[in-house]
Amino acid sequence: MKRGRITPHTSEVGLEAAGRDLPELFRNAAGGRLFFYQLSPLTPPLPKGERKAARPGEGPKEIRVQLAGDDVGDLLILWLNELAFLIQTKRFRPCEMQIDLLTETELSATLLVSLAPPQRDLAIEVKSATRTGALVEKTKGGWSAKVILDV
Repeated sequence: MKRGRITPHTSEVGLEAAGRDLPELFRNAAGGRLFFYQLSPLTPPLPKGERKAARPGEGPKEIRVQLAGDDVGDLLILWLNELAFLIQTKRFRPCEMQIDLLTETELSATLLVSLAPPQRDLAIEVKSATRTGALVEKTKGGWSAKVILDV
């Protein structure tokens, strides 16, 4: 009899993203995160005068996100987890995203968000992006990332 073995677990899913540069990688990873929630994909940022109201009589809200990590992999995990917090706890639904500043250890972004209806609208809840299996690499074509999401 074997003493034990590792078996697949259905509460995790992998997320892979790529980009020509770090801002594109972080934006694409965020888009992948939104895909798991089955929310609309992000649109390119519009000038303030051209933004449309999310609901009649109520306009979208602009929020700033500032994060600092130990390295680019840590920063990506923090970024994805901040999005989960905003989506699941604050009920914000990002519709536009602008990466204002991004280094391998710092991120500053502006999100245009609308408020979700009080009833449940998420297809699935993603608890967190985990550091287990997190890998961010510089490639010939830019950057790639592999992250495990705990669902």
